[in-house]
Amino acid sequence: MANGQNVAWNFRLHVSMYYEGHYIYGDFNHDGLKDAAVIIGESQGGSDNEISLAFLIYEGIQFVHKKSMYLGNSVIVNSLKERNGKVIVDLFVHKKDDCNARPTRRVQNIYEYAGSDT
Repeated sequence: MANGQNVAWNFRLHVSMYYEGHYIYGDFNHDGLKDAAVIIGESQGGSDNEISLAFLIYEGIQFVHKKSMYLGNSVIVNSLKERNGKVIVDLFVHKKDDCNARPTRRVQNIYEYAGSDT
């Protein structure tokens, strides 16, 4: 990813990934080192806009992406906070009757690293 964005093409098909600018530091794997949690977006064009929370665990030399958690399609992230090794995400999500253009339900969800996907 360069300058917070990357696009991969396969003939006419493509996927774009981008860094939303939301991040926090905290000890998410409880090893005494500061890790990072960042918001990452992915789009394949049109109105598709998949948003995830990515945990980047510090392994003494560099941050390594260990786990992502899906937040939703076209969600709007207001803020991230760290509390006791957990990430609190304040965001707008789609409620039942929302159109796909703009979510209107404000929620605060708590996410915990709890180990690697890899």
